[in-house]
Amino acid sequence: MLPAEFGSGERTLLHLRPAPTGPSPDWTSFCQAITPAWRVLNDGPLLDLTGSDRLWGRGCDRAAALSARAHRFSTLAGAGVGPSLLVARLASRYSAHLDGRSVFVVAPGGASSFLAPFPISVFPAARGVVSRLAQLGVRTLGDLQLVPGTLLRAVFGPGAESWPEQASGQPVAGEGEDGNPATPPRLLVGVRLHHPASSPAHRQALLDGLAFRAMAVCPGGPAARLFWELEATICGRGVRRVRRRGQGPASLAGWRDLLRHMAASLDWGRLAMQGLALWAGPPQAVSGQMDLFPADRRQDRLTRALAGVNQGDRPLVAPGNQALLTPLGPAWYGADPRY
Repeated sequence: MLPAEFGSGERTLLHLRPAPTGPSPDWTSFCQAITPAWRVLNDGPLLDLTGSDRLWGRGCDRAAALSARAHRFSTLAGAGVGPSLLVARLASRYSAHLDGRSVFVVAPGGASSFLAPFPISVFPAARGVVSRLAQLGVRTLGDLQLVPGTLLRAVFGPGAESWPEQASGQPVAGEGEDGNPATPPRLLVGVRLHHPASSPAHRQALLDGLAFRAMAVCPGGPAARLFWELEATICGRGVRRVRRRGQGPASLAGWRDLLRHMAASLDWGRLAMQGLALWAGPPQAVSGQMDLFPADRRQDRLTRALAGVNQGDRPLVAPGNQALLTPLGPAWYGADPRY
């Protein structure tokens, strides 16, 4: 076991790799007793332990306790802990290679170094994609970590720009049900401007408009998706994109916080913006546990009230600062036909 500590805010995944021989148990009862966020993959169950410090302990203590519990439930070949699905899977494989009796823990800060020596063949993408990467000289995950995302998107299409982050063990990259990071995002809501926006007030109005509409179209909140992508069309600079892992409460404050952090990463400066769009990654299993302890009940009541108002064919409620955008000629579009 590696000496590592995960903070309570770090994403922590535990992958259990069953022994290749013997009966295959039903992992449902085991996983449900550990965490509300879990799924069984083709090579074993994956449990999301994020935020479970008070229940199971921290760092290696938590990993060791749950690994021992899993060994009593069924025969395991190995167990691994990491900040992403790829890291946790490879950690469990490495655990099986060592002795299979202990859990191999990879801390978030060590994920990139841990993944770097692995061959590109372990990357969870289509076989043709992996072969093409090898032909281009990308032989290890360490090589993939250094390839510019813009180049990958140009060669392989949407979604490929996140592969270096995936190969570095960062949890912000999108992962499908099989862990495939190539799953392309889908448009949720966007806006085009007839006249560009450059003032901070206009930018805030655009972000608030996105937040209100996203809350109406995706009631599950930011945590309902594995990742989100914010796309900004900058005058004279083309398109800039940034991704962020899906997390946060299903409230207006949660959406505003998500968009604020992504917008800060776009580095707009004083550049004028012609459009803004929010893209959604694939769904993820969401626990309702945190809903038992809402951080702000006023936000919770506001969210439920707006959800009721926005039902049916009624026009979507928008914040008051949307009036600032009228001179710019905004054209909203997206998944909701009311746009």
